[in-house]
Amino acid sequence: MERRIFLRTTATGLIATPLLVTTASAKKHKDYRKLPFKNSLKGTEWEGKETTSPDIQHPYFADKTWEKTVPDYMDYNRVREDTGATRSNEMIAKHEPHLKLAGNRSDAMVDFVNTLKHPHVHNHWWSWVELWDGKTLPTVIHVNAPAENETLYGENGVNFFAWLYTQKPFESDIVRVRAYCVTHGLFTKYEKTG
Repeated sequence: MERRIFLRTTATGLIATPLLVTTASAKKHKDYRKLPFKNSLKGTEWEGKETTSPDIQHPYFADKTWEKTVPDYMDYNRVREDTGATRSNEMIAKHEPHLKLAGNRSDAMVDFVNTLKHPHVHNHWWSWVELWDGKTLPTVIHVNAPAENETLYGENGVNFFAWLYTQKPFESDIVRVRAYCVTHGLFTKYEKTG
């Protein structure tokens, strides 16, 4: 769906506009940089919850051992962070987010259109999507549960995408994309943008 159509549709009230929130995680979770690179959700108040807060962070951008190295998407998401369950290749591929960043480095679109289709329907949807480059504040969009029989994003919502607008342009050439599926948990991908 083109941006202008999405905005016009939103303005007419046909769909609920997702809430755009910028979080200051470092203030809320002062010790997030001390959490391990993986399994940062274990032992937190969000472990095993239906929707994990995007405020829970891990130290990728602060950990010098990962500087200029982008983790492999499949390997990084092999183990579910909140439950420790092992994921199959098919499950990981089905949940892969794709970032499209505008030339102004502020407007972004994230979609989940993969060979294996992921639904965006009542009781199985993406509850939030977050972008962060390690220098600007994280930008998060919260998505309400789709209504039963919702068809905005095609049959079963397999063409779901989210627009995100940052307060200022990304400065880094690596952007972390995180998305939370209420059924299968958190998925993280690091995208090179430069």
